[in-house]
Amino acid sequence: MLHLVVTQQLPHYKTAGLDCLCPYELIEEYRKGTVPKKTFTA
Repeated sequence: MLHLVVTQQLPHYKTAGLDCLCPYELIEEYRKGTVPKKTFTA
């Protein structure tokens, strides 16, 4: 799910010259080209 948020934030906010709403650490961990490293359960 976080991949979706990060990949939406980057093109919209960065190309507009604005800061993303996501913390930088999340962007680095979930940006395009990365793979999930954690397992989440409900």
